[in-house]
Amino acid sequence: EDFQEGLCRDIFDGSNASRLWENSDQQGPAFPAMPERSRQLSRLFSLPARERYPRIWPGLSLISCWMDGPARFHADFLMRFFPGIPFQPKGLIATEGMVTLPHPLMHNGSLPAFTSHFLEFLAEDGSPRLLHELEPARTYEVLLTTGGGLYRYRLGDRVTVSGYWRGLPLLQFRGRDKVSDLVGEKLTELHVQEAIETTLQKNHLQATFAMLAPQLAHHGGRYILFLEADSLSQNLLSGVQVSLEEALLKNFHYRYARELHQLQPLQIFLIRHNGLQTYQNRSWEGGQKPGDLKPAFLDCRSGWETYFEGDFCPEWQGEGAKNE
Repeated sequence: EDFQEGLCRDIFDGSNASRLWENSDQQGPAFPAMPERSRQLSRLFSLPARERYPRIWPGLSLISCWMDGPARFHADFLMRFFPGIPFQPKGLIATEGMVTLPHPLMHNGSLPAFTSHFLEFLAEDGSPRLLHELEPARTYEVLLTTGGGLYRYRLGDRVTVSGYWRGLPLLQFRGRDKVSDLVGEKLTELHVQEAIETTLQKNHLQATFAMLAPQLAHHGGRYILFLEADSLSQNLLSGVQVSLEEALLKNFHYRYARELHQLQPLQIFLIRHNGLQTYQNRSWEGGQKPGDLKPAFLDCRSGWETYFEGDFCPEWQGEGAKNE
């Protein structure tokens, strides 16, 4: 969407001059010049988005992409551009090994790759469970033992039992065991993901980008919701702020830090545009490879307000100033 003109130029002459290729080491022509295809794309880009992409790829019959955990947020957004095209989740694929595989008949989870590795799962009390011991709707951390030599390796990935197929539990990736901890509040990505998703649903808000991150200060700091969405009224933003703060306060450690004024109230930062691209650019600048980059509802790095283009929601900035 943001690189239509540059993409058409690249396809016209076979170059890699556009910003789409800024992370590539490739020099010279990227592919054969296709001027007719470039002109065709230029015409199609003038159509509404829901009509544009099915006509760009008329033979497209399936889209396979990340759809669970934090990626579900972006998959739902992508679906709006491809009405009628089926989407298939990737399952949980770790560098260390396959954990789950998608099944064409299963839409609420993936099948465990139990013939590829030996899988164990840590329950919330720390006890290990085997596949047949997993309970419905419970969340577990994956332990992986492989033929390559890994023994009970803790991936840091968490899965939820979403159903069963022929006696096998269906597993849905929930997120990584990431923790943000400024003053002992111990916010986990899984809790933050659930809080943001619940908040957006409660306020009937479709956002193109939403991420929680800390803001450091001498008194401890606060958390900021970085939000990009259309048609945001002040009443709607107020509802989002209240709902998300209430959801975060369900974490005892976060509530205690707020009661002690070690953490200030949540703020909202409204992103004007290119939220996801800005997130990717900062991650690439930090040395992260594009293929390793995953969407996140929680980022433990501070200073995002200096990277995103936008402003703090005025009402809550004033409240925060009074508390500081």
